[in-house]
Amino acid sequence: MNPETVKAYIGSALLSENRKNKLIEEATRFYKYHRILFLRPRYERTETIHFIPLELEVDQLTSGVCQKSAAFLHCSIDPRCFRLRC
Repeated sequence: MNPETVKAYIGSALLSENRKNKLIEEATRFYKYHRILFLRPRYERTETIHFIPLELEVDQLTSGVCQKSAAFLHCSIDPRCFRLRC
């Protein structure tokens, strides 16, 4: 439960900066609950760009699965499937 050991381990672990930041947040909550002084180090959050498939790639995916799965995939990407009916 030594805070310095925890900080040293997280700092030297082969993890992304985002994961280290999350672990430090959890450790901060843990030590705050146990009323132990914990000075948290700063890790900068790195923003990642999410992969957005092309329409051709989505069509290739839906053509390679069974009919039920293809219908689900089609409705998950087509906004017209979610029209509200009054």
